Amino acid sequence: KDTTLPIRFEDEVGDILYNNTFYPIPDPSGRIEQFIVINHDITESRRAQEALRINVERYELIYNSSRDGIFSLNMDGYFTSANRSFCKEFKFDLSYIIGHTFKEVGLPVYLCDELDNFKKQVLETNNSIIFELTLPVQDGNIRYYELILNPLHDEKENIVGLGGSLRNITKRKETNQALLETEKRFRYLVKDMPVGVILYGPESEVIMSNPRALELFGVTKDQFA
Repeated sequence: KDTTLPIRFEDEVGDILYNNTFYPIPDPSGRIEQFIVINHDITESRRAQEALRINVERYELIYNSSRDGIFSLNMDGYFTSANRSFCKEFKFDLSYIIGHTFKEVGLPVYLCDELDNFKKQVLETNNSIIFELTLPVQDGNIRYYELILNPLHDEKENIVGLGGSLRNITKRKETNQALLETEKRFRYLVKDMPVGVILYGPESEVIMSNPRALELFGVTKDQFA
């Protein structure tokens, strides 16, 4: 082992942490008989590093525990990050996403064009936008998503990229559609019933009435409403 190389180690004295460096000083014959020792108090630096580590771990925990898919893009539209939910939703490995665009990861061309237009809108207005996306999947079904895009800023408030939050709203859309279909069938059945039917709302307002009810009361639909 080369004894002429500096020796570095850390040492804790009380509550103070030191970074120590020993510099050997050889005599003309090469023997080491003296050292120069330099001590640096690295207590505050190490505490700051530990606090930063804890904050990063806390951020990553929140980021990856979100049920919504979260991602970020640089100014050119390339992925710079994506959380677990986003990767799971599209069955992507994180390594496959990072450094690629929406088009390069395989999203339909029409959807990529739509996303590009929204990205331009965010960058031009410096404002967040919320919109819905429709995505066909391999099993022939359709998924619906609510996407929020917002500008990302540096410490000088310059836009440096975009952040996104993606939520699968397929079940909500299907439920709403089922309710509309049920209401449509109900209205169709009630329309030709031989008895009068009136449907009231929570404030006793008339929501609907069939022709027989209007006939019995001798009023028009507008008058009943």
